[in-house]
Amino acid sequence: MVDRNVNARPAFVALALGAILALNACDRPAEKAQNVPPPAPQVVPAPLPTLTAPTLGRLDFIQAKARAADRQSAGLTTPAGPDALVGRSFSIVLPFGCSGPLPAEAPASGRPGRPEARWAADGRAITLSLTAADWVAASPVGDMPEAWEAIDGVWIERPWITRDTCPVRSEPVAGPASLPEPPSVGLAVVFGAEDSRLGRRNGRPYLHTVRAEGEAILIPPPAGWRVRLEGRVVGYPDGQAFHCRSGGIDTRPVCVAAVQLDRVAFEDAAGVILSEWRPG
Repeated sequence: MVDRNVNARPAFVALALGAILALNACDRPAEKAQNVPPPAPQVVPAPLPTLTAPTLGRLDFIQAKARAADRQSAGLTTPAGPDALVGRSFSIVLPFGCSGPLPAEAPASGRPGRPEARWAADGRAITLSLTAADWVAASPVGDMPEAWEAIDGVWIERPWITRDTCPVRSEPVAGPASLPEPPSVGLAVVFGAEDSRLGRRNGRPYLHTVRAEGEAILIPPPAGWRVRLEGRVVGYPDGQAFHCRSGGIDTRPVCVAAVQLDRVAFEDAAGVILSEWRPG
C-alpha cells in the first residue's frame, strides 16, 4: 500500500512556509511605519516687536536747537534731509519760581511765553501762571506759514541746563550785575485752519493757585515748581523741526520748533501734578 501522505508532506510544508513568508512580508511595512518618527512641528517665528521712538525731552530739544543754529550760522538753508524730530512725541519740563514768587505789587513781567509764580495780595496764596506769546503778531524767527491761524509761543529758559530742575543758587560774583540772558529756544504751538478750536487759549493763561491750609503760613518751596508740556513735533512745511534767526554773526541765534500740544500740567518740584489741561 502506498502512503499518500509521504508525497503530500513536502508540498504542504512548502505551502505553509510560503504563507508564513507572505504574512511576514505584509507585516514589515506596518512595523517600519510604526518606527518612523513623526514629522517635526513647523515653527512659526514670533513677530518682531514694534519699536517706538523714545519720547523727546529737554535735552533733545536743546541739542536739536544747537544743530539748527549751527546750520543757520553756516548759511545752510537747504534741508540736509528728513528731520528725525518731526512726528516724535515729547514731554518737556520747564522749572520756574526758582528764586521765589514775585511780589503781589510787582509790575507785569512782560515775559509772555514763560511761566511765573506771584504772591497774592494777602500773602496766603501763590498764583502759578503760563501765558503764551502771540507769535502770529510777532514771531521771533520771521515769517510763519499763513496756514497757521494761531501760534502760541513758549520759551525753554536756561538752555545751558539740561536737567528738569531749578539751578542751585550761588553767591553772585562781585562786579556789575548781569542781566538775564534772552531766551533762544522756543516752542511754537501751531493751530491750522482745520484744527479744533477747543485747544486754543486765545490769550488766556493757564492758572493754578497754591493756598495755605487753615491758619498755616504758606512757605514757597525752595525748588520752585514746574510746567510740563506734552505733545508732538509737527515741524515746518520744509520738513524741518526748527527754524532759526539771528541778529548778527556775534548774536546767539533764536530757534523755534513747531509743535502741537496734547497736555499742559503744573507740578511741584517732585513731579506731583497740581492741575492739568488737555487741549485736544
